[in-house]
Amino acid sequence: FQAEDGIRDVERSRGLGDVYKRQDLLINTTSVGMAPNTNTILIPKEWLSSHLFVFDVIYNPLETKLIKDAKEIGCKTLGGLDMLVNQGALAFEWWTGEKPNKILMKNKIIEIHTVKEFDCLAEREKMIKRKII
Repeated sequence: FQAEDGIRDVERSRGLGDVYKRQDLLINTTSVGMAPNTNTILIPKEWLSSHLFVFDVIYNPLETKLIKDAKEIGCKTLGGLDMLVNQGALAFEWWTGEKPNKILMKNKIIEIHTVKEFDCLAEREKMIKRKII
């Protein structure tokens, strides 16, 4: 943890591990752990316990370090891919009036991640160069 002055504040963070171990649900709604900073985490592995359900809204990478750590200890987990697919499907339906094939959408995202490391910043730069955004 970083104190307001930017100095690591070990004393203030000592008891937080015990607080996390008493919880049933952990939801990461931050961008911490998202590509390209995939080894960054907010919650150290030793603060997790096997009864915890861990949901990380990040979908790039498909499995974040937080999710990997949680699985290693035996936590139930859910990554951000399903949230991404369902948000996209709902938006598609609102705009077109058509229900999309969510299985196809999910498989396509997985295919993109499998073929190459999905780099949002690089994709954004390409879109800017092509004057799409």
